[in-house]
Parts: sequence; structure tokens; C-alpha cells
Amino acid sequence: MATAQPNKIAGALWGAIMGDALGSLFEGMSKAHVRAVFKTISEFTDPLPGLKGKEERWKKPGLYTAPSQMMLLFGIAAPWRKKTAGIQSLIARAASIGEGEWGVFRHPDILLRDFIERCRACEDNGSFSDGFQRVMIPPSMFLPLLASPPNILRDSVRISTEFARFFTTDECAIASAAFAIHCALRLIEADVDQNDLLESLIGCAQSSIKWFAGHTAELFALRINPESFIEKARLCAESLEAIRKEQSVEEAESRICAYAAAHYPHAITRASINHPLLVFPFACAHFCFSHNRDAHPIMSAAAEGGASGLLASMVGMFAGAHAGISSLPHNLRESLINKNEIGRFIAGICENRQMSHELETFLQSEAALTKKEIEEHNAKLKHVKHKEKKKTAPLHQEEKLTRHVVESWTKLDKAKWKKQKKKHHGE
Repeated sequence: MATAQPNKIAGALWGAIMGDALGSLFEGMSKAHVRAVFKTISEFTDPLPGLKGKEERWKKPGLYTAPSQMMLLFGIAAPWRKKTAGIQSLIARAASIGEGEWGVFRHPDILLRDFIERCRACEDNGSFSDGFQRVMIPPSMFLPLLASPPNILRDSVRISTEFARFFTTDECAIASAAFAIHCALRLIEADVDQNDLLESLIGCAQSSIKWFAGHTAELFALRINPESFIEKARLCAESLEAIRKEQSVEEAESRICAYAAAHYPHAITRASINHPLLVFPFACAHFCFSHNRDAHPIMSAAAEGGASGLLASMVGMFAGAHAGISSLPHNLRESLINKNEIGRFIAGICENRQMSHELETFLQSEAALTKKEIEEHNAKLKHVKHKEKKKTAPLHQEEKLTRHVVESWTKLDKAKWKKQKKKHHGE
């Protein structure tokens, strides 16, 4: 396997961070709401106008969140050099620094919160997750692996699968994370034509499944049932193959939702839901069909709302891996908070330098950024006026309940009730 190109590796890292920082501002919003409030997305913007009634979700514009922090942390420590030993103590250390609820980590989702809690409790007992969070594992966290020497890089599917196993037992989540890393590696190593992008990504998924089928012993060692896992991996690959004949993001979204409907417990109206069968192929669609849109795919992915931080981060990762740093929005990179330090760490990762001595510097820097965001968040909320709900008096509550019951009765029942009410009041 050829050594990956440094510019493309750096592009994947930068793209993932920029997508995370931009997309996370609009997380939880609907696409229609984003368009109505913010019109078009072209830069880091204050999300407060779109958070009426949910101001506590505010995030600092231009500041990346927990998945990007873990990505840089893993890049600095390079735990795969030691067969992933030390991951839990590394996260536990980071989660103990600073004033944030999760230490240095900013806005971790349910999957990362569970991971952090287990690391705090267990540290290096070597156990994998016993949890079942059916959400996508942010593949950007494993990107520094792609800067490893060829002897490690050729084992990237196994290592990314092992890393994913630390986060969840959900087989779709593990498989899709491994697919995403394999896709990024293919884009870095090969010059893929724009018209062949989707076929190339589908090929990565299929070749990953072949690796799984030929290495069942390794899957058993990760406490994974190979037969069940390969079946779920095929589902993830089919969700990507479902958009093979589409030509636009909108058409692809419709197809993705239709495919996932049979495997998702709730009604699906959009593909920006954080589920491996939805958000992973949707990120691929934004990346592959970007030539049909005016906006950069990172911008269009961020405007989807929902799990837009994860979605835009994956799109940025693919875009940077495909065409390098120069293909990414220059204004986002220039306005990214802590860009100089990020650039220094990314350069070290791409050069595969030993940077363990930088670990404490990184943690203290991230703790300061987290503290600053908390202070700004509290200052923002001071000026937010929340409408207090009027408390209903017990008498009014009874009347309301009585009215509700009465309205559900038949006409005959209503007539009888009115007659009895008159007698009760002596009328």
C-alpha cells in the first residue's frame, strides 16, 4: 500500500474540523428553519437567532467540538502504535481538566458522553463498550491513523474497527465508521475522477466487507459476532448503493430515507438523522453530487440541520481527502478559532512525528477555549428573556379537565350531565 499524500491527509483533517465547527452551529434545527433564519450558509455565524426557546444549545461560532478534539488528541498521542493501549486513560485525563462538565471536551453527543463516562470510571482495564448507541461514530476521530507508516496503514480496516468497538456494540455504527475511514484512505491515495466518486466509495465498502469475511478471528477477538456483523455491514453498503443511479442530493435523500425505513423504528422525513444508515450515505451524496450545486459541500451539509455537525464533518473529510487543502473554503479556515495551533498539530500528524510531549500543552489550550466558550454562553443567556408559563389554578385545572371529558361525550350524555348539574346547584 503506497504512502498517503501529506497534502490530502492535511486536507482531510482540516476539512473534518471545519465541517464540525460550521455544522455544529445548526444542530437540531430543521432544514426549513435554517433557510428561513439564516438564508444561505457561507461562514461561521452566531446561531442564537435560530435558537429561540433553546438558547442553552448555543455554541461559539468557529469553535470545533468534541469529535475534532478527540481527533487531534489521538493524533498527538498516536495510541495505535501501542495496539490502542492507553486510550481510556488519555480520555479520562482530558475529561478531568478545566471547568466544563466533560473536562476539555465541548458538546459531546450521547455516544461520546457514554465513552467519556466509561473512561473516567474504568481507565485502562482494556474493556470494549457494552453499550448500544445506534448513532454514527464520528469517523474523523480516526483520521490521524491515515498518516501512519505503510506497515500500520495496511491494517487500517482492523484498527478502525477496533477503535470503533471502544464506543459501541452497534454493528451498523462500527461498520459505517470503518467504511468511512477506508473511503478517506482511497481518496487520499488515488486520483479519483469526479464522475467516479460514488463508485469508488461503494467499492471501498464492498472491499471492507471482504476483509471482514476473511478475518473472522479478529472480529471474535473484538467480541463481535462475525456472521451478524457482516450482515449489518452489507446493510450499510446497500444504503450507499441505493443512491447509485441518483444525480442530486435531493434525489439521493429520498432514496436513502426509503431504504432506511425498513430498518429504522420511527417515521423518516430527512436523512440528516444521526443513524448509520442515514447520515453516512447522505454525507457521501453531498460529497459526490457537489458539482451540481453552487455552494461548497461543507456549506450545503451544514444547512441540512439535524446532525449537521457530524454530516458536515464527514463531507469536509471526504472533500479534503479528495483534493487537498486548497479545495476547502478559505474563509472558514482563516476564521477558525485556534487555527495556528491546529495547523501546527496537523503538520505534526501528517509528518507522523512523535508529539507526546505536546499533550499537556494541547490539553491546557483546549481547557482555556472551553472555559471561554462557557463564559460567553453564560453571558448570552443573561440577556435572553424566557416567557414564564402561567400556572393554572387548581379550580381552573378541574374546569379544563371537566370540559375535555364533557366534549368527548355523546349528546345524550351531555344532556344528562347538564340536568344533573342544575339539580346539584339547586336550579
